[in-house]
Formats: sequence, structure tokens, C-alpha cells
Amino acid sequence: MLSRGTRTVLAVLVAFAAGTQLAACQSSTEAQQPDTRAVDTSLPDGKLLESVLAIEAARATGARDYSYVPKTQPAGLTEMTPGLQTGVVADSYTFGDPSVWAVVEFSAEPTDTCAGIRRGDDPGRCVRQGTIAAARPGTAFENVTVYFTGSGGAGPGAGEPSPVAAAERFWSSVEFVPIEQAAWFSELLSRARSAPKI
Repeated sequence: MLSRGTRTVLAVLVAFAAGTQLAACQSSTEAQQPDTRAVDTSLPDGKLLESVLAIEAARATGARDYSYVPKTQPAGLTEMTPGLQTGVVADSYTFGDPSVWAVVEFSAEPTDTCAGIRRGDDPGRCVRQGTIAAARPGTAFENVTVYFTGSGGAGPGAGEPSPVAAAERFWSSVEFVPIEQAAWFSELLSRARSAPKI
């Protein structure tokens, strides 16, 4: 038979073990819950950091947006948003003031977007149409089309502000890589995760 002192020690140990296990379970549950709070967009790059978190959350559910991104970060980037286009994956990158949207379409076959812009059917300016060297065949990411739209990006390039001209040079030749290989996106994601939330 156990003495009263031994029983007391055992009771304390059992209670401690149970408390430790409960705390571990709660910690595990909390770790599995995604942080649904938004980045404070009043912070420098707040809008961009919030959009990076949204991209991560969407891709975690199987979205194909931003499967490929530029190898280097576009200058003056302020926001990234997926587009809504039929038959293509359309990723949008916002930069400049007034805002310009670089819309990047990925598709299995070449699109007629640039032809439509040249005919005057669609607003904007075609910047690039071609293939992606890094894309795996059969993934629907073999072809890329980039065009500018928005108040600062449509129309001819004569006399345009230098940021738009520089952006056109960037987007016309930048290498696209799988998002996991883009160090700039990983760095933004790290900043976004640790940024103050509201």
C-alpha cells in the first residue's frame, strides 16, 4: 500500500503530465490554424505583403496562380493579384503611379491576346508573347503572353515615363521560374508572415 506522501506525489505528477499533454495538444492545434488576420496595409509594402499571403493561401488549396513568376522581383511592385480569364492562368503585377498592371497569361497554346490588342479589340499594350523554357510539357504553362493595362500602361510608348519603359524592357525578356525557385518571393513571404497583423 502506498503512503499518503507517495500518493500525493503521484497525483501531482499525473496532474502535471495531463496538463503538459493538454498544452501540447493546444499548441499543436494552434500551429495548424492558419493566421487569417490581414497585414496592416498602412505599412510600407503592406499591400504587397498581404497579396503574397493571399497567393500562399490560394496555392495551399490547389490554385495554379503564380506557378511561375519572374526570376527577379519587378521594380516598383506594389501588388500581385490573380486574374479571371477563361482557359488561361492570368497573374497580375501592379506597379507605377498611375498604376500599371502587367498581366501575365500562361497557357498550353499561344493566345490571341496580343493580336486583339493590335487590332484594337482590347485596350493595353502587348509586351511579350512566346514560350517558357522552364515549363514542363503538358502543364499548360508552356506559353506566356504579357501585356500592360491601366491608366499608365495602355497605348503607344512614345514619350512615356521611364518607369513604364523600364518595365517593358524587364517583362519582355525576364526569365520565368517555378515560384519555389524565386528567392524574392520567398523573402516577401517571410516578411509577410512576420509583419504586424490587424
